[in-house]
Amino acid sequence: GIVMPNVRGKTKDDCVEQAKRYLDLGVDGVNIFMPTVTEESYRELVAAVDDLHPPFLCLQDTKDNELRAPFVKSMFDEFESFRCIKIETANPGPDYTAILKATDGRMNISGAWGSSQSIEAYDRGIHALMPSGMPELFVNVYELYHHGKRDKAMELFFAMLPVISFTRQSQPLNRYFHKLYFKRIGVF
Repeated sequence: GIVMPNVRGKTKDDCVEQAKRYLDLGVDGVNIFMPTVTEESYRELVAAVDDLHPPFLCLQDTKDNELRAPFVKSMFDEFESFRCIKIETANPGPDYTAILKATDGRMNISGAWGSSQSIEAYDRGIHALMPSGMPELFVNVYELYHHGKRDKAMELFFAMLPVISFTRQSQPLNRYFHKLYFKRIGVF
């Protein structure tokens, strides 16, 4: 497996220091989340983390730091370690398509909060989803879809959709539900 910690900070220095600590521990890559103040300040952050030579750098796009396709492409072209993005918006489809198009399909794109649109996301060509819970079910949807059984993937996904929709009402509800779920299946 791959170990990719989330680095989250209010300043560039916070993020760079966290990234350095994780990289010194030998992680496989880092995911960076920092609210965007300006594209210039965000680019400075990416440059500083890239200078640490992580095996790969993933940036997290959310409603708090929307990273538009032209900006993503410019950083993808400039920084060697920036190879993937995690899109955390509620309606990510257009962003998936725009970034895939801008990078000629070379950027690895993962979805998270948009897992309620899994089949559409795979139809658009994203590489992975990072759902909050029910991993075995989401893996089954992924496997069915990517083994040419889209109809079966849709059948399972639509059976899951009421629970997904319920948990996506808010972040606190999502976390609470999935903590209960993980406790029930013995994860903790």
